[in-house]
Amino acid sequence: MASKEQKAILSRISLKNIRLQSSSRHMKNFLWSVVLFIAFFGFMAGGLYLIGGYSVYQSWLAYVSTNFADWFGGDSPVPTTERTRIFLSFSAILSVVVGGYFVAIMTSFIIEGQLKEYFKISNMDKLISKLRNHFIICGVDDTTREVIQELQKMNVDFVVIYPDHEKIEKLSEKLLYLDADPTQDDTLLAAGIGEAKGFVASLDSDHENLYITLSARCLNPNIFIVSKVFDTHSSEAKLKKAGANEVISPFHIGGLRIASLLTRPTVVTFLDKMIRQTGTNRFEEVVVGSESKLAGKTIAKSRIHEETSLVPLAVKKKGEEAFRYNITSDYEIESGDTLIVIGEPENIEKLRRM
Repeated sequence: MASKEQKAILSRISLKNIRLQSSSRHMKNFLWSVVLFIAFFGFMAGGLYLIGGYSVYQSWLAYVSTNFADWFGGDSPVPTTERTRIFLSFSAILSVVVGGYFVAIMTSFIIEGQLKEYFKISNMDKLISKLRNHFIICGVDDTTREVIQELQKMNVDFVVIYPDHEKIEKLSEKLLYLDADPTQDDTLLAAGIGEAKGFVASLDSDHENLYITLSARCLNPNIFIVSKVFDTHSSEAKLKKAGANEVISPFHIGGLRIASLLTRPTVVTFLDKMIRQTGTNRFEEVVVGSESKLAGKTIAKSRIHEETSLVPLAVKKKGEEAFRYNITSDYEIESGDTLIVIGEPENIEKLRRM
């Protein structure tokens, strides 16, 4: 099993490789144009050296002065033979082609925003490499659009992975993303899978989601994985065996919501506001760590309400699926317990620090 330091190194290496394959293509075109320009000058200098014995400086002077003399009239300050003039004429034609290509690349690189895009990607790489306890979202669709909007409202860090960067940027502005294949381990490492907290598999088919779920679980055994499923009958069990903590069918969730709105609209509205609101009271979960001063104390002795004004509404014990409701004052909090509370964000943060 790789250490955290080794995973971090692998992430940086993978990020560099991914960007070299995709985001740096504009810079490569620019560099190629520079190389072509230098190669042309080398060809010209070498030709004049072989034909007339010119030095590099004399070659450049002969080329420029002769062409200016031809274009604007007058005599060249550098004496030339018939053979060198023929070579310089051929070089002049070639320089038009090379110069035209160089100008076209420079125009595209600067005017069309490719230079800005290159620096944007470079800055994005630095931010991605520093992420810890973030979320990784694989896929671009209506589902991920909603996920991204909610994560942005909650002001949490996340990275989007999808091969088409134009589709990613249409989802939202100021996203951290990798326009690469999410089924490749290098891509997941580049997104910091080893340090990530959560993972969303929302590609276009169940077999793709199955594959990236398995990859994510192998690369980070502790990550929380949520996978989208299309065929619940044949794929849901496979996704859970591959490592998904939760498997979500958008059609199933949509149907349940419609039924709930029809039968208990006020309850649904209340829960939506409690989950989505960012500036007022909202539902949150707080995991009690092994070093928390709450561990081993009863609700009464923990002084949660006195210090945070919060009251635990339910508790989910580690390893259990069911929740315990109506928690009494003599309930003893244990390490690994997840407390469900309702309150203002600053009070919830106080509870997390206890």
